[in-house]
Amino acid sequence: MNRFGAINNEACSLLDSAEYGTAVGLFKEALTVLQTEISGSDSNHELFSERTKLCVPRIQNSSTSFFFHQQTEHFGPWIYAQPLRISPDESDVSNSHVFAVTFNMALACHLLATEFEDDSVGNYARQYFYKAKKLYQLPLKLIQESTSNFTSLMEEDLFLFAAVLNNISHVHSSLEEIECMMVYRHQLVKTLFFFIDAGVISHDRTFAFDCFLVNVQDLVCRIYTAGAA
Repeated sequence: MNRFGAINNEACSLLDSAEYGTAVGLFKEALTVLQTEISGSDSNHELFSERTKLCVPRIQNSSTSFFFHQQTEHFGPWIYAQPLRISPDESDVSNSHVFAVTFNMALACHLLATEFEDDSVGNYARQYFYKAKKLYQLPLKLIQESTSNFTSLMEEDLFLFAAVLNNISHVHSSLEEIECMMVYRHQLVKTLFFFIDAGVISHDRTFAFDCFLVNVQDLVCRIYTAGAA
């Protein structure tokens, strides 16, 4: 395994044990090592220029994959909180690794921001929400550029597309950037509707799908109401 992969997986374990601050530092180190390897790669120009399938890393999904952010009388909002580990068998640098490490770094900043937010450390929370927002944009771009439409996305890619949309919309909401939040949640609704129409919701993804729906339930109601009218 590449060094960045080992560092990434160590940081994933820290995320699992809620050591968000230490995980942020390790993911930053993994990104630095990854960038160095990309710079020295003969295929560097191909990583971001070719519109090839993303082939995102496989993930394990369970009820522990979501972080229940706010203890309120209603459910939600839910943050998708399953980090992406890199297989020991993977040695060649690819855009899939860029996706995994950047997503994980964004997730670590996101969860750390919620921790600061809960402790009323407002300025630190905003700083890390902002970092998460910027970082989520790269994996989102990688998926969007890997295909021209939903129909050519594999379920794994489509699911992670929904996960990133879900999380970045929560970040915008936390930063009170409501217009941007609505844009991403509308994209999330479209993605979820595609899941329904295509019938590609795996049994082990049902809980995740329900959590996404909870986060966008107001938009879903409005869309169905408008359609009925």
